[in-house]
Amino acid sequence: MMFNALGYKLLHYGRPGLLRGEGVAIAYNMDKLRLLEKEEINFDSVSNLYPGGGVFRKANQALLCLFQLKLNGLKFVAGSTHLHFNPHFDFVKHAQALFLME
Repeated sequence: MMFNALGYKLLHYGRPGLLRGEGVAIAYNMDKLRLLEKEEINFDSVSNLYPGGGVFRKANQALLCLFQLKLNGLKFVAGSTHLHFNPHFDFVKHAQALFLME
């Protein structure tokens, strides 16, 4: 893969039940960063928090990674999200963002 040839590792979390390749991704330089933890978040879990929560099932997701700089040991979190975009359902996007922050 092209990323590997450039010294990068690609982390991908696909959208559940949708086309192959769709989803969120984070690429990082393996010479400079060490991956310590990775968390894949399926926002369909938000539907379990609300009565009649089926409206929250949108096949959206997030990928969070805890990295450490090899140079000095500094740790940081990077994330990639696909939140629901429909302006008529802003409450879904807000609930997803809150779920991610928690």
